[in-house]
Amino acid sequence: MWCIIFGLRDSETSVAHTAKAIVCVHYCLYFHGMGIGAEGTNHQAFQAVFYGVSMLTDAFVLMKKHRIAKSMFFFRDLLFGGLAFPLSMFVFTSFWMLYSYDRELVYPKSLDLVFPVWMNHAMHTAIFPLTMLDLFSTPRRYPSKGKGLSLLGIGGFSYLCWVLWIYSVTGKWVYPVFEVLSPLAIAGFFLGSFIILLIMYNTGEFFCRMIWGDSIVILDIYKKKSK
Repeated sequence: MWCIIFGLRDSETSVAHTAKAIVCVHYCLYFHGMGIGAEGTNHQAFQAVFYGVSMLTDAFVLMKKHRIAKSMFFFRDLLFGGLAFPLSMFVFTSFWMLYSYDRELVYPKSLDLVFPVWMNHAMHTAIFPLTMLDLFSTPRRYPSKGKGLSLLGIGGFSYLCWVLWIYSVTGKWVYPVFEVLSPLAIAGFFLGSFIILLIMYNTGEFFCRMIWGDSIVILDIYKKKSK
C-alpha cells in the first residue's frame, strides 16, 4: 500500500504519474498477495464483464424482452468468440507452460505462503474448463470471421500498447518473464502469442459449429425454455 501512496506523490508529469502508479500497483499486487499477476487478474476482470453481459441477456429473455435480447445475443456471442474463448485458453496454456519451465517467471514460490493451491487453480486452471462448459451448455452462434478476428486483434493490439507504454515510461516490464528476454525474443514472444491466439480462435469456432451448427435459431430455443 505504501508504494501506491509514494507512487502517487510528487510525480513529474501526469503521464509518468499514471504509468508509475499502474506499475507500482501491479507489483504491490503481484508480490504482496493481492493478486497473481496481471495476465490472470486482467482476464478475470474481462470474464466478470462477459458473464455480466450473459446474465443481463438471460434476464431480458426471462422478461420476454425479445427484441433487446436478440441484440444482446449478438454482443454476447461476439465477446465469447472474439475474446472469452481464445483468452481463457491462452491464459490457461501460457501460464502452465511457463510455470512448468520456471515458475518464478509467473508465480514465485514465495506466493505459496500467501495463497492456497486452490486459488491458483481458480485463477489459471478453472477458467478454461468453465469456458468449455459454457460453450457446450449455451446455444450460441459464432460471429463472422471478420468481426471476431477484428475484436481479437483490437484487444491484443491494445494490450500490447499498454505493456509497451508502461515500459517506455517507467523502464519496468509488467511481467517478470520479459526481464530475462532480449528485445528480439520479446518481439518473437508477442508474434508467437498472436499466432497462437489465431489458432485458438479457430479452435473455438470449430467446436461451436460442431456442437451447435451454423443455422441454429438461438432466440427460438430461449423462447421455448422460458415458457
